[in-house]
Amino acid sequence: MSRDVGDRPGFTIVETLVALSLGWLVAFLVLTTLARQRRIQTGLSHRSDGLAAVRMTRAVLVDEALVGAPGRDGWRLSGGSLELRAFRGIALPCTSPTASDELAVRVQGIRLPDPDKDSVLVVDFTGAGPVIAILDRQAGTEVDCGGPGPGTLERWRLSGAVPKGALVLRYFERGSYHLSGRALRYLRGQAGRQPLTPEVLSETLTGFDDDGWHRSVRVGTTAPWGEEVVWPRVRLRTSEEPDER
Repeated sequence: MSRDVGDRPGFTIVETLVALSLGWLVAFLVLTTLARQRRIQTGLSHRSDGLAAVRMTRAVLVDEALVGAPGRDGWRLSGGSLELRAFRGIALPCTSPTASDELAVRVQGIRLPDPDKDSVLVVDFTGAGPVIAILDRQAGTEVDCGGPGPGTLERWRLSGAVPKGALVLRYFERGSYHLSGRALRYLRGQAGRQPLTPEVLSETLTGFDDDGWHRSVRVGTTAPWGEEVVWPRVRLRTSEEPDER
């Protein structure tokens, strides 16, 4: 009687070794594919964070610079920081200001004023005026402000009288923007530098430039694996400068 091939000594060992080899090969291919997909996902995620950081940095700094002016509005560029009055809205007097520290106003802005941190810059026919602190504010439901219109009616109590001829009250907080720690950060008071963007900005490629006339911000991003991308610099035009377009 002939013996079956599978009964020959050593055949089972060969099969086992082949099966193990094929299993390790399949496992290696699967792990390699997963690692490659993870790298691609990480790259896409970092690229998305980089785009978000660049857009946020450029948009915030350009917008904040445009509503102020060096000197007049406390706008100062120093090293890696931009110090300024961060204007958050305007208030229109409902009546002609009198020699009183209380005033009825119509408020419009990106947020309502906060007496804990806001002051007002009085703007008159000359385009400038005193700075007065906001001590208290209340909803002005009974305020007569010339009929319906956009904004919120309020009554303000200020640290000083608003001079006659005031056209607009611009309320603001003192703050500074910093390009440090691989992110755009905002500092107000003693709160510390709060990050506004993901920490993906390049320490060497990102910063402010000031040649005495033109002020600009340059932004670069860096990836965990060392790749760096330089983005076109953006001019920080202030309210005193004409639009050159």
